[in-house]
Order: sequence, then C-alpha cells, then structure tokens
Amino acid sequence: MDTSGLYIHIPFCLSKCGYCDFYSVAGAELYSAYKSELIKEIIAVGQSCDKVIDTVYIGGGTPSALPLTFLNDICRAVYKYFHCQVKEFTVEANPCTSSEIAHYKDFGIDRISLGVQSLDDKILRLIGRRHNAAQAACAIERAAKHFDNVSADLILGITADQSPISDIKILKNYVKHISAYILKLERGTPLALMAEKGEYVPADDDETAARYAEAYEELKNSGLNRYEISNFAREGFESLHNLKYWSMADYIGVGPAAHSFYNGARYYNAPSLEEYLKGGHSGNGRQKKEPVDTLLETIMLGLRLEKGINVPDINKTFGIDFKKEYAATLKKLAPYLEIGDNTIAVKPDYMLLQNAIAVEFF
Repeated sequence: MDTSGLYIHIPFCLSKCGYCDFYSVAGAELYSAYKSELIKEIIAVGQSCDKVIDTVYIGGGTPSALPLTFLNDICRAVYKYFHCQVKEFTVEANPCTSSEIAHYKDFGIDRISLGVQSLDDKILRLIGRRHNAAQAACAIERAAKHFDNVSADLILGITADQSPISDIKILKNYVKHISAYILKLERGTPLALMAEKGEYVPADDDETAARYAEAYEELKNSGLNRYEISNFAREGFESLHNLKYWSMADYIGVGPAAHSFYNGARYYNAPSLEEYLKGGHSGNGRQKKEPVDTLLETIMLGLRLEKGINVPDINKTFGIDFKKEYAATLKKLAPYLEIGDNTIAVKPDYMLLQNAIAVEFF
C-alpha cells in the first residue's frame, strides 16, 4: 500500500506569542468538546483512507497543554482507525507545559519538538513566550532524558544583536535536530504592530542573513547538517514527516485549519473552532478545496531541500523533458544553481534566495 503522513492540529494556546499567526485560541473549557469532535474526524477519515500512515505529527497551538488522558485518547484513535506502520510520531511541546512528556512514550510518541525559540530571557519576553531560558533548559534536558529523538525550534532575526551561537552550543548537547527559522513579521501580530509604531526594531535583511550564516556554520561544525533551508539534523534524524511536505508526498490534516495533500489534491479545514465543533471538517466532507499546480510546487518545494529536485523523477511524473522545457530559465539561474545530470539544487551560499530563484520557474 502507498503511504501518507497524518497531521493533527491542536488549536489551543495558553496565550498568543507576539509573532504567531497560526490558528490558535484560548479556552481550556473547550478541550473535551474538541477532543470528541477531533476523534469523530479521525474515525471518518481513517475508515476511508486507502494508505498506510507512516508518520504522525501533532502540532498546534500547544499540544502539550492537553491533559494526558486526552492526548492518549487521540493517539489510541489514530492507531485504531488508520492502518498504521508508524516510523516517526512527533508531538510539539512548550517548555512551560512539558513536565509530563515522559508519559508520551506510552502513547506511541517517539519524537519531541520543543518550541524553545531562544535561550535569552530578553528575547523571550520581547516575543511574548510564556517560558524563560531556565525553563527551556530544563525542558530540553527532560526531553533528552526520555527520548532519543528531540528537536528544538529557534527564531533568528528578532533583533540585530541576537546571536544564535550560544543557544546552539547548549542545544547541541541534547537534541538531534534544530529548526532555525527566520522571523517573518506577519501583518496584525503584536510584534508587527509594535514595529509599525516604532516600539520595536527587528534585524534588517543583512543582519538576519549574517546571523543565519553564523547559525549554519555552528550547526555544521556541531554535526547538525542542513537538509532544508531552516532545518538541520544529525544523520538519520531528519524529520520524516516534514520531508513529506517538501517532496510533495501525501499527508492528511485533521483539526481546524489543517491542510491536506492527498492523491494529487489539496484541501483544508476552515480556521474556525466554532465551525469545527459543529462538524465543519473533512470527516463530514466539508473541507475546502484549493488549487494546486503540482509541477511548479514540486519545483518550488524541492528547491528548499539541500539535495534539490530529482530531474528523472519529474520527467517521469509529468511526461516532460525538464531541462529542455526550462532551458532558458536554467541558463539565467546558472550562477545560483548546481546543475547535475539528475539533480538541480540551489548552491549552499544562495539558499536564502531560494524563493526568488524558484519564482523564476513560474
């Protein structure tokens, strides 16, 4: 049987971080109702799924804010109603709600992704995180004690003087994977509004690029190699689930605002907990469809990867001669690309320009 990933969205947060525009809400009083509706969607989708689930990712929001019994019920439903041969089962955790993560192993979870973002208290206060550096350090140690596969998120470019080096030197002792994201000020978020009022000055593009370069070198020297623009891992610890997104493999999303790419089609649940609790989701066939240009998405997402795109695979899938079809574009982009017999990849020094490079194929 073909395989698919499964993403489960937990839309609850204790508070909203200053940079975040992901769909999340407060409301512990809704946890029980949400769990019940989520399991209804899991049952319906699982019973109609014709693929083996080989990766599961529970994200949010803050999955670790859920009571253990609720998380256990959700995991049990996944294994009961989907055909599972799970190679990687990830759950996201916030350092300040991670005291019980040792129990996650009992639910089949084998990978923890911790939202550290920074180990600098000044930065954490600025971006509105609920934890401090000491709590984050304790959470990292706790996760590494109980799980062999631990990942940590960092955000770069928050301020001009923010250095990722000290954070990486601490994290590398505990984690096998680091996601180093560049801050994007999303319109309407508290941090963006502060910047508009002149109350906050983010790092500019050159400063951010310099910090990214520092992070890249420190991570590489620490044995954490880049495999995607923002993702670095020790050999064998790349995120199997997230690789599905970048390689245009099938994945199913459940929960409000969750997206799916399945059998060549994209669809998503509305970003509304209220609508979701009334049955507005894929389990009732009420998800929303969105257009997909599979070839161009394959190019765009594939160029995010260090290994790039596989030309013979594209030729076979789409029935084209890729190098002939895009000869003019490839000639124009030659200074920025490594063009091999079977692969085309962005040169390492130009990875931060990946989006501008990919647009040229459009």
